[in-house]
Amino acid sequence: PVIRDAQARGWLAPGCRVVPSRAKVFAQLVESDYLRSMSRLDEGACGFRVPAAVAADIDSDSPFDIPLGRLLRSGQARTLSEPFEAWQIGFELDALPPVGGRSRAIDVRVTRRGCVDAVAFWWACDLGGDGVHVIDSKPAAETDGGGPHQDHWLQAFTRVGGAGPAEEEGE
Repeated sequence: PVIRDAQARGWLAPGCRVVPSRAKVFAQLVESDYLRSMSRLDEGACGFRVPAAVAADIDSDSPFDIPLGRLLRSGQARTLSEPFEAWQIGFELDALPPVGGRSRAIDVRVTRRGCVDAVAFWWACDLGGDGVHVIDSKPAAETDGGGPHQDHWLQAFTRVGGAGPAEEEGE
């Protein structure tokens, strides 16, 4: 919407460059008692009542921020699939997504048995459109050490309530 508005106001010259020029959103299936517990607040627990407006927001499908790399390294989460590309978005004027949005079904190969509690998301932005200057928010791998300079951006997750068990391919 911001780019379309700037174009409508005449602020963007024909053929202008937009930074970043495109982005990809990656996702991964995750099992986590910790993430599962974040989605439950028992009304009246310890004498605390959850206001209806708050409970409605908690039960929404909106994504929440998580430090996925830290959760994986601490054993509070484990992945059930390899990362997969969920979206590719162009920000250049000739590559903008449709105004009404879009939807997409994706077949995901399960690599480990477990219960799918959430789908974790992160992004990679191509600043110049050449695939060379890319920044991303992917979780730091165990071998990266997860230092603060490597794992400072959070990832998002959305709950997958009642998805049931995930079986490895062929099972």
